[in-house]
Amino acid sequence: ALAASNLAWFNVPIAAEMSERLGAPVRIDNDVRIYTLGEIMAGAAKGSRSVIGVTLGTGLAAGIMVEGKMLGGNDWFAGELGHDPVPGQNERCNCGGYGCLETIASATGIARLGAEAAEKGNTSLHSLNRKITAIDVYQAAASGDSAAVDIFRFVGTTLGNKLMTAIYLLNPETIIIGGGASAAGELLLRPIRETINAKYKFTIKPPITIAALGDSAGLYGGVHYARSRSGE
Repeated sequence: ALAASNLAWFNVPIAAEMSERLGAPVRIDNDVRIYTLGEIMAGAAKGSRSVIGVTLGTGLAAGIMVEGKMLGGNDWFAGELGHDPVPGQNERCNCGGYGCLETIASATGIARLGAEAAEKGNTSLHSLNRKITAIDVYQAAASGDSAAVDIFRFVGTTLGNKLMTAIYLLNPETIIIGGGASAAGELLLRPIRETINAKYKFTIKPPITIAALGDSAGLYGGVHYARSRSGE
């Protein structure tokens, strides 16, 4: 693993270590690329050859397939959209930077925004009187809490604006949204779609859908990845 900032791992030879312990060949790749590959093989993007798969969990990253090829990048950091800074934001990120997209568009970011709203007292989240989670913010929004709804609108709009650049660059067939925060469904997807539909200048807009396989996407993707690399 070259870098896994949310685990505080840097230059950890995880594949070599696991291969020695298991007595079998071990291959490693970015978790979101594997997740996206699973959705392409058997999920929401099945049959597609150009896909952007975004996961919102502890952080945010993207798996990118272009014309049937999953992109790794020059040194395997392709898709780290979560560390693209958002103008006007200065929350510290686990990577050491400030204002990264994933400090907003992630389960962690949603929880933080919910906690900030609770401190202001103009939301039902204030009555919880404990650490706010992304699930709390979702439940409040689903119940009509305007402050919680505004959080998802802000998160979706911010992510939609960042995805616009990726769409213009890559012209994907489809975009899939996965990870724990994707359970918010239309609360999250609606502002993403509205942002892209309002700004994308060409006729055919890529559909934006929730990932279909849940945690199993990594299993499907991992099996396919291992099989594809078995001849090395």
